[in-house]
Amino acid sequence: MNILIYILTAYGLTSIIMYGSIFDKLREWVSKKSKFLNDLLGCPLCTGFWVGIILTILIPSYAPFNIFEGNIPESIIKLLFGASFTSGAVFMVFKLEEYLGI
Repeated sequence: MNILIYILTAYGLTSIIMYGSIFDKLREWVSKKSKFLNDLLGCPLCTGFWVGIILTILIPSYAPFNIFEGNIPESIIKLLFGASFTSGAVFMVFKLEEYLGI
């Protein structure tokens, strides 16, 4: 159940960052400053990856991998796996939403 809550949280946060009106001005500013960052904010895989980094660090009990168990190299690998998992899961939800026409 925790993993479902984690995926939905990551999807919601990614959606808010990419499309939420609260970030309109920030996205507009970023688009003027950097094409790379603008492209990153328009990509659910990319934004989902960075959301995964943040969520894996902030809520390790819900994240797919607990980065605070083990040594530092192991924790870094777990962080990358957690971010990659989050990116893929968020992308799948975006594609499901697109497929269903929601």
